[in-house]
Amino acid sequence: MCDGAKVTLNGLGDLARFPVDPTVTRVESWADLHDRLARAQRDQLRRQQIERLGGMTRDLTVQQKADVLRESISHVESSLVSAKLPDGYRITVPRTALDLVEWGDRLHNCIGGYAHAWNTGRSILGSVHHGEDLIGAFELVQPDSGNAWKIEQMLGKRNRGLEPEVRSAVEQAMTQAGVDVPQTYWGSR
Repeated sequence: MCDGAKVTLNGLGDLARFPVDPTVTRVESWADLHDRLARAQRDQLRRQQIERLGGMTRDLTVQQKADVLRESISHVESSLVSAKLPDGYRITVPRTALDLVEWGDRLHNCIGGYAHAWNTGRSILGSVHHGEDLIGAFELVQPDSGNAWKIEQMLGKRNRGLEPEVRSAVEQAMTQAGVDVPQTYWGSR
């Protein structure tokens, strides 16, 4: 999100949405503030999701949606999961909302907060692994119903960008899956 004193508009938006945490009384930088508030939000979401979303899977919700949306999501997800990436990299998609919470814990970011958007089909979420290591996550959105999915963000640990060669390989897999990859998105620079 931020590097030193440099703060992006997306980063400020994140900070504005985080709940106030009275235990955060001193921070070293904008990045430190973001990370501490994201961690507090993640902990709160984890507790709530374990209670409410623990067994929820997208399959139940998707069955109720239009066939077009279901087929679109399935096509993109299966294309990304089966994509050939170099040097032991691979893409996965969540099976349950708790997968997202786990990814957020491991990446130190707020992807767990996207469970509702994922569950309702507003977002396609995925992760990038190198071997067994989780190194990043991404969000795809569909700006208008029926249009192509497009990448909204792809970030590594602590909301930092992925290495350019990894990001490029994932972008290529997305393009092959029919996903629009704009010149700039959150994490592209």
